[in-house]
Amino acid sequence: MLRALAADAKLLRCRPVVWVICAVALLAIGVLATQSVRDMAPPTEAQMAMAEETYRTKLAEWEAEHEQWEQACIDDGGTAEQCAVPAPTPEAYQPWQSDYSDASRITFLIAAALLGMAMYVAGAMFVGGAFVSGAMTTWLTHHPGRLVLTVSKLIVMGVLALGVGVLVFGGLLITLNLAARAWGVPVPDDQFATSLVSACRATLLGVFSAVTGAAASFITRRTALAIGLAAAYVILNRLVVSFNFATGVAPALDLITQGQAWVGGTTYLAYWDAGVFREVQIDPTPGGIAWAVLTVLMVAAALLMQRLRDPQ
Repeated sequence: MLRALAADAKLLRCRPVVWVICAVALLAIGVLATQSVRDMAPPTEAQMAMAEETYRTKLAEWEAEHEQWEQACIDDGGTAEQCAVPAPTPEAYQPWQSDYSDASRITFLIAAALLGMAMYVAGAMFVGGAFVSGAMTTWLTHHPGRLVLTVSKLIVMGVLALGVGVLVFGGLLITLNLAARAWGVPVPDDQFATSLVSACRATLLGVFSAVTGAAASFITRRTALAIGLAAAYVILNRLVVSFNFATGVAPALDLITQGQAWVGGTTYLAYWDAGVFREVQIDPTPGGIAWAVLTVLMVAAALLMQRLRDPQ
């Protein structure tokens, strides 16, 4: 096993496409996460001036026309109380400033989604490339331990995802707390602990994605097919959510929503049931279990396919 791990680690270093995928994911996370972190910044003088100008404009409009609006409403059959138009308040036009809780949750959800997709593709390309290039056949000729080889590649991709996840979410956690301190945003102790747990869950989700992608390539032996299956699921999943087909019946099958709940601590699944709008709260634990079960099933299928397909 150690020889196989060393060989796969060396092979991974020679797969530039995997490192390009990681670099692109890190760049995208950096750009998008920066915006969610900046939402904690206090409003600038220009933003405050614009808010004040907007408020004065709306107030002048209300003073000039609110009596006409109220009278038109009364003429349509409304009562004086129903048709009263309150005056605008300055608070309603203040620039929005995110608190630490919202900023950290949004940041980790964005990063987890991008890193999860990148790690799945990287795992699929790492294993699929070995089949396409013939390296898999060559290795089996010299070392016909099929299960050892499969487990080795899965472990290498899992370790890569773990390392990248620690780098990404550790860096984001530090950045969020430094930014909050610099801008005077309160960070309660319990909220910091919640963010730390969220970062650990997001890292684990990246590991699940990488191992699942590698296992998909072991099953299909084609990188494009492995990636295509994931893309097809995402498209069908979004269609199901959009049209509310069985959304309330089987929320556990919605792995995207389950992943959001796992990373964010909780989320809500909204759907229409017989013309009635319903909302289901998704707790984080089922999300982690769903992704763990999917990963275990994919690994088991990959090991089984390797044993059945490869020559004795």
